Amino acid sequence: MKIIVLTKNYGDGYTGATSATFSLINEWTCKGIAVDVYTLHVVGAVNSAATVHQCSGKTELIRKIRVKTAGLSAYVGYSDDHLGFFFRLVPLRYLHTYHSFWPVGAFYTGRLGIVKAAWFMPQYAATIYNSAITISISDWMKHVTQNFNAQSYVIRNGVELKEKHAITGGIERTKEQYHVLMVGGIDQRKFGHLLKVLQLMPPGLVSRLSIDIYGAAHDQALCKKLRSVSNVHLQGFKNEIRYGAYDFFLTTSVMENLSIAVVEAIESGLPVIGFQVGALAEVVTENLGVLVAVKKDQALAAALTQIVEQGLKFPLFDNSQVIAAYDWGLAAKKYSDYLEGI
Repeated sequence: MKIIVLTKNYGDGYTGATSATFSLINEWTCKGIAVDVYTLHVVGAVNSAATVHQCSGKTELIRKIRVKTAGLSAYVGYSDDHLGFFFRLVPLRYLHTYHSFWPVGAFYTGRLGIVKAAWFMPQYAATIYNSAITISISDWMKHVTQNFNAQSYVIRNGVELKEKHAITGGIERTKEQYHVLMVGGIDQRKFGHLLKVLQLMPPGLVSRLSIDIYGAAHDQALCKKLRSVSNVHLQGFKNEIRYGAYDFFLTTSVMENLSIAVVEAIESGLPVIGFQVGALAEVVTENLGVLVAVKKDQALAAALTQIVEQGLKFPLFDNSQVIAAYDWGLAAKKYSDYLEGI
């Protein structure tokens, strides 16, 4: 088997989807599987063992894949974005992984979300419908993909942590100052509610939270507002984050499928506090954190206030099942089995 990867943007760290593809390619090439990547843009690190073909346009993309695979039955396709239906034009049987959150996301981002959904959903629908198999990274989104393709399954993403901290004995600590971690590109979708939540906390208690945010600055106006809060610290984008230096993970995202940063936090031994967005409830059980309804700022402020007043108490915290389920080696093996079958 030889794998053709088709993606608009390729490179580790560009998005969660591109990082997932990067990790899968690493696993496949280490097993001796030949991988060719056809893309329009290369951003960030690339896989050393894969052959990368950067194309100037979509027509060239299709033409080069067609030339590469003509008359050869060993090739199968893999796509991770809305351009996957291009394989139908080659033609080449392919597997598609759906990382996105449309059409649900359209209802959380106002008019812009509706416009984006109108553009992306028809392409995603064509990509999912024409795939031999569609993989979702969550059960929550599988309910969408199976409407377009009956051959829809779930494979959990892995994580890139160098060290995982298995905790089965619970977490209980009381501190004067709590160190809080947040991760993600800084925009209204992920951090627009943070200031509202902090403002709803008693002033004397909110100062006991020291919040570090790791992520690229996409919304400069929002970044300026965040920097004006003395206990909020923007750390910029970092490839590696010392999860172990923090007490818990906070997320205020209002539109998400399943954040891998949340999984990394749990695998590092951090409880997760935040909005119950997307598929987070599939990984953040009541023993691993506290989730409140999306955009319920008062409820999230109350959860944070309780931690400051009463301590961080999760006596049944046990992350062993999450560590076992979210593993790139396991994911790559499942993908390989499905690809062999198409």
